[in-house]
Amino acid sequence: MNFSCNVKLRNQVGFWLLGLFNNFAYVVMLSAAHDLLKPQEHKVCPGIEEDKDESMINITSGRDCNPLSTGSILLADVLPAIFIKLLAPFIPISTAIKIVTTSLLNFVSFILVALATSDTQTFVGVALAALASGLGEVTFLAYTHKFDPMVLSAWSSGTGGSGILGSGLYTVLTHAGLSPRSTVLSMLFIPVGIFITYTFIVKIPTNIDFEATEAVTSYASTDQVPLISNISSDEESDTSAGYIVQANEVDQINYADQPSEGNTNQPLVHDSEELTNDSHSQHIRNVNIEPLSLSEKFRLIPGLLKYMVPLGLVYFFEYAINQGLFELLYFPNSELSHSQQYRWYQFDYSIGVIISRSSLSLIKISNIKLLAFLQCVNFVLALLQSIFWTVPNIWIIFVFILWEGLLGGAAYVNTFYRISEESEPRNKEFSLGLSSVADSTCIGVAGLTSLYLHKWICSLPLPD
Repeated sequence: MNFSCNVKLRNQVGFWLLGLFNNFAYVVMLSAAHDLLKPQEHKVCPGIEEDKDESMINITSGRDCNPLSTGSILLADVLPAIFIKLLAPFIPISTAIKIVTTSLLNFVSFILVALATSDTQTFVGVALAALASGLGEVTFLAYTHKFDPMVLSAWSSGTGGSGILGSGLYTVLTHAGLSPRSTVLSMLFIPVGIFITYTFIVKIPTNIDFEATEAVTSYASTDQVPLISNISSDEESDTSAGYIVQANEVDQINYADQPSEGNTNQPLVHDSEELTNDSHSQHIRNVNIEPLSLSEKFRLIPGLLKYMVPLGLVYFFEYAINQGLFELLYFPNSELSHSQQYRWYQFDYSIGVIISRSSLSLIKISNIKLLAFLQCVNFVLALLQSIFWTVPNIWIIFVFILWEGLLGGAAYVNTFYRISEESEPRNKEFSLGLSSVADSTCIGVAGLTSLYLHKWICSLPLPD
């Protein structure tokens, strides 16, 4: 019997909210990057309007540039995430503890950034938000293995939603006159949302199909769910008879031929008619598999590179544009100030991301390398525009940025969908968790690249 539709819907809503809340702080910090790096943001200047005299004009080139690239905020927002994503898959800590830690880190980060009086305090607050986002992502991606695969689409859509709601809320509140740091302080509902969603909304399916699936995939799970709770020590001694299936017996067992419920040796699944025929019924037959050893985990890494490298390249070019070039795609004659242009660019990008991350049920893309190539083309075009200012209208840039977001979101959701579908059940949890390192690592490299791009372009003379 399949689990009920209301549980499916409940979990899809839950994972959408988890994706939304988990990435919210990360998005807000990037949207606020141009504001947080202004020198006057660390001073009390009640007589100065926010968008006046907002940036430092490079005396040599005449370009409107902050002293530091927004890539510096990106580095603080991603390097801790890389560290935690590399570490977390190898540490046997329960999911509940990881999620409580994620909520607390988010809470402290918002407080610290909102009350910061120096760049150092700001960067520490952003780094804590990065730790929260990284720990949350690797935890929730691995946690999806206990559920219907479509929760992965809901999670991806939620992370896209965090982009549009996070950047949108920040943009609207600051545009309405709220200071950047007061706006950040207003986001304290996010860590509470993470805790409530995990505790009260998400529910692990308890139908027979997913009980078996959970037994398979929680072999190395940090939740330590018992495989079969009602088997006595005498019954355990009889497992050699074949009623608990080993990995090499997956396609050799006919469940209709197993002993009935009244027999001494009870099969895990009592009614073969309840087995589903979809692609996930294979999970039911893999029970009592030994957890992955450390050496086995390392041996899996080369096989994951075919997913991780294209995804990483997409994100490198994407964030080199977002944090290295967005603030340099400046239109002096626009009705929007420089800071407002940057905020609306981030919001526009987020619209593209949520559309493509929510598209998995409509279209699936297997060629992630093509997406990486197209994003590389986008980077070259944005670089040329930031140097030569050849595009005459800001609305053309808005369309371009929307396209860039569509590519990035598509790469993310389709990569993790492929991993979920193509990985063996025994390897799925680890593969999903570790592969999330690819985007964060390349985002970090993009942040470092952005620092040099910013310095170089700001030293160039204005185009004629």
